[in-house]
Amino acid sequence: MRDSSDYLVNTFFAAVRKKLNRDGLRWYGIRTVEPHHDGTVHWHMMVFAHPDEIETIVSHVCDIAHSGKTATSWGDDITPRFKAEYVDGSKGTPTSYIATYIGKNLDSRAVDGIDPKTGKPRVDHETGKSMAESVERAIGWARLHRVRQFQFFGIPSRQVWRELRRLASQMARNPEGPQRLKDDAMDAVLAAADAGCFASYIEKQGGVLVPRKDYLIRTAYDLADELNDYGEQSVQIYGIWSPLIGESSRVCTHPDNWKLVRRKPEAEDSARENGFDLQGGPAAPWTRGNNCPRVQETDNNGTEQPEERPAPWPQIPDGVEVNEWMRSLKRHERRALMRSLRDKQAKKQQ
Repeated sequence: MRDSSDYLVNTFFAAVRKKLNRDGLRWYGIRTVEPHHDGTVHWHMMVFAHPDEIETIVSHVCDIAHSGKTATSWGDDITPRFKAEYVDGSKGTPTSYIATYIGKNLDSRAVDGIDPKTGKPRVDHETGKSMAESVERAIGWARLHRVRQFQFFGIPSRQVWRELRRLASQMARNPEGPQRLKDDAMDAVLAAADAGCFASYIEKQGGVLVPRKDYLIRTAYDLADELNDYGEQSVQIYGIWSPLIGESSRVCTHPDNWKLVRRKPEAEDSARENGFDLQGGPAAPWTRGNNCPRVQETDNNGTEQPEERPAPWPQIPDGVEVNEWMRSLKRHERRALMRSLRDKQAKKQQ
């Protein structure tokens, strides 16, 4: 099982990336993994590309998938190794297609219950078992074999997204410090990440179907201050920077260095009590889903938070242009404006 996963990642997918990069072909999408009945991993991929390049990309992927020592054993039928289908709008959207495979490998809560069409529990037609049981088996299979179930490719870095959100939180906790980046383009990417809009983040980074080197913001690395356990000087994340601007754009997001320290031994005459420590209130459950309304969330102690009133809209001063006014907004004012826009959009869609 693990060998088949390593082959698809390190041999097949690596060869596809090299071939497409050499030919200057760009693509992006997501791949999902699920167990197959023959004891190997099974990939489902959703790919987007330029219309005039998609035929060439599919041909290259098919050739690489059909190459190898066992290529001749399949004859003319290569569907056991590779099968491509184009999106048909009459059958559904790409989102609905990939969401099916994500839901089947993420949490049984989404598929547990009665099918409204049949009035019976949902059944996995591939195994004949209930969908809830199949999902739990798939999750256990992935954890046992340490298989990565989901992977995006061809889009801006998710690590940069995390570092930008970390930086935004650090700025919010320090209102006396700078509340925006010096470069307007970098600050626009920061604002998109802080607002939690991944689509805007991709757009501000330069979009999709562009080489990685052309993205506006990259992860900045630096040498560690101390040697590791093997006497080597490792590399650690420093923060963010823009290759298009230069070293002057480097911003630190990890000002503190943490290290493991051995706990001091307790004194022999120290009193020890048996049993469990039951102090503290009930904690919120650890789950992938949050059914609480936006205005009725709980903290880690299970205490209901008071309803959050919408922040007032910041007013545009007379005689000030909109672009200049947007750049002058502070971080909490940006968040209030973005929250109000999202709420208005949600009300229109209801």
